[in-house]
Amino acid sequence: MSSIAILQQYSSSLNYSLQMLFWDADKVSKCVTDIKILYETANIKNKVTDGDVVYPRPSADTSESKGMEIDNVSFAYPGEKSKESALRDVSFQVPAGALAVIVGANGSGKSTIIKLLTRMYDADSGTVRVDELPIADYRLADLRQTQATLTQDHELYPLTLGENIGLGYSEHVDDEAMIMQAARDGGAATLLDKFTDGAKTNLKPVLTAYGYHLDDEKHKTLKTVLGKLENPTGVSGGEKQRLVAARTFMRFRTGKIKLLSVDEPSSALDPTGEFELFERLRQTGEGKTMIFVTHRFGHLTKHADIIICMKEGKVAESGTHKELMALDGEYASLYNVQALAFKESEVRLAVRTFFARN
Repeated sequence: MSSIAILQQYSSSLNYSLQMLFWDADKVSKCVTDIKILYETANIKNKVTDGDVVYPRPSADTSESKGMEIDNVSFAYPGEKSKESALRDVSFQVPAGALAVIVGANGSGKSTIIKLLTRMYDADSGTVRVDELPIADYRLADLRQTQATLTQDHELYPLTLGENIGLGYSEHVDDEAMIMQAARDGGAATLLDKFTDGAKTNLKPVLTAYGYHLDDEKHKTLKTVLGKLENPTGVSGGEKQRLVAARTFMRFRTGKIKLLSVDEPSSALDPTGEFELFERLRQTGEGKTMIFVTHRFGHLTKHADIIICMKEGKVAESGTHKELMALDGEYASLYNVQALAFKESEVRLAVRTFFARN
């Protein structure tokens, strides 16, 4: 019996040792694979090829800038399984310094246009032109320096709130006065004020204090102390969008921005916050070419120099608000749906007010 017990004990120990050996071997194999992938990324060729023309062109007369043009452009996302392309034979022009608003239902190609104008992708056919030259002719680094984008896809980094804003103008990432002005423009000043450390508040601090195998009851006090040492700061969706907007206003201060692209950046903002953000963007971006993509466009289209109404990957209509309302087509239908909601709320408010007074 003693021999059997000893044998069982050693067999269990051997089994555990073998399991750990295979587990460690699997971890080593995964690490080797990760290192291999890391080195292979250096050999990946960018499908968006670089141009050789300086932008803006030194010889070009800025007063005669021709703006942006999309000419018979079609585009499908790589690997997309849809039968229809995201864009099909799309053509329109946005004059330099103009405010353009792109509207349409979900999936109509609005965001795709922004990605082509900022050269995140190249068109499958047709041409995107900037100041009469194909956009692919320009140096990518030059184009990036003259662009500011504001979308839902921007991220916050594990830095301070102020640094997250200051990254819009990296040379002045520590300029507190400039950062606070950008925060006020982006509607994030109130957010900074609510934290004890203000702009120096860390979103996700690097952990330097650890606790292992702590019992919820026996080590309750110690766990509380550890939690207070480095407690991550969280922000809501709307607060995140305000911080990202502030970063965009910080980017304006580089003095190099010629194109502002805004793609549904205010989905988590309340109507008042969205209106104020768009008004500040419109006023601060005066003189720049501005392209807005948004579902709630009523307060923008009255200022727009051109409205492009998309439907199923094509331009259904284009023109000013007055021209498109006169057509009584796709744009008028979208606009009236939004206006109806406001009219109904006004009627309900009037009814409630009437009964309250009587």
